[in-house]
Amino acid sequence: MEENKELTLVEKVQEEEKRKADTKQALLNVYKMAATYYYYQMYNTPKGKIAYDYLKGRNLSDETIKKFRLGYDLERKALVIPYNSSNSYYITRSIESKRFYKLYERKTAL
Repeated sequence: MEENKELTLVEKVQEEEKRKADTKQALLNVYKMAATYYYYQMYNTPKGKIAYDYLKGRNLSDETIKKFRLGYDLERKALVIPYNSSNSYYITRSIESKRFYKLYERKTAL
């Protein structure tokens, strides 16, 4: 009887760990899709060209831009810089004001 309780507890812990891993993977997939979207905006929109020209003016190569999945947020008029931390995955930086924003900040903070 005691053995069954231990097995059940181990199974519950394993299920919880799998659920957390699945959730993390799902979030990473969403972040990758978002990075692709912002990258596309930079390369395929007239306003995105401003960000591209800015990065090129800072001597970033196309290879570096692609490697780090840099992009452009048309709504915020800001570069999108992916990074991985415990509470966020992106930060945006205004080209004009040079101010950094977390993506969860409201646009009115601009």
